[in-house]
Amino acid sequence: MNSMKCMKKIFNIGIPIIILVGFVALSIYVFSSKRIKELSILNVPYDYFYQNDTDELNMFIPIYVNEKDSVYFNKESINRSTLQNIDESMSFRVDVMDITSTDSVTYNNITYYLYECELRIPFEIDSNLYIDNMYLKLDYDNDEEILMHIGSLCIYNNTSTQDVTYTSLKGVVQEVSDNIMLSHVLVKLYSTSPYTIKNITPISNYASISWSNTYKVDYLNEYETPLNEIVSSNYDVFNQDNSIHIIEMNNESYLLIALNYKNINESNTIGFNITYEQDGETKELVISPFKFFSTNNMKVEEQKYEFNRNM
Repeated sequence: MNSMKCMKKIFNIGIPIIILVGFVALSIYVFSSKRIKELSILNVPYDYFYQNDTDELNMFIPIYVNEKDSVYFNKESINRSTLQNIDESMSFRVDVMDITSTDSVTYNNITYYLYECELRIPFEIDSNLYIDNMYLKLDYDNDEEILMHIGSLCIYNNTSTQDVTYTSLKGVVQEVSDNIMLSHVLVKLYSTSPYTIKNITPISNYASISWSNTYKVDYLNEYETPLNEIVSSNYDVFNQDNSIHIIEMNNESYLLIALNYKNINESNTIGFNITYEQDGETKELVISPFKFFSTNNMKVEEQKYEFNRNM
């Protein structure tokens, strides 16, 4: 009898303990499932071009996130924001001026919300600035961070003297391994007196000048003469030719600029800084970046983060 009473007492004590242990385990599971959540971000890299004509420069970056009203894209939650390349050999602070949620899209059956992030570079840039494979890094007070590939950046100075001007631009594209690449640009130039081109620098993170294929063109009727008549169909866009030579130009001339690349690239926008000599003086003509063709090949990069939601 005493043995049965003892077992009943143990049984009565054991049930609450088992219930308590189960409740604690369930609470930990529920708490963890709520606090640790995956954040998915879609990056659509762009080529950003800005003329350096103010002390402060504003950029607008689109970011797609699978979370509406995300605390990670609330301006007040961000402790520090940085533009950099992947190895941080080039890195500088930027200010987050505003973040607005404007739209939503569906990608791979997941709804993503568009956040327009306005950044300000809060200092004056003295010379041209080029960043290929640019990243935006966001740091938070809880030591968490997000690193997003957002494209490339070109900030250029307009140092044109207006002694030589351009009146038209035409681009030549060619297909390379199922990709459309800009291979040549034909520029119509005008000046009141002859001049000599000494150098041409692309405003681009990807292209360089193929000098052996860059020259003045006797192109009398740009509306009737097909460009493929003056551009070789066998042109190699990967021919790295950096042997600069001078080009003598008349008052009104056409300049054919040939481009080459290290890798396949579908960048459709480019500008040029042309250095020339005229009447014994060295001067510059800046051709602002221009979009030469449209493409539907939008590159989308998906990044996933797991955060312990302690913000």
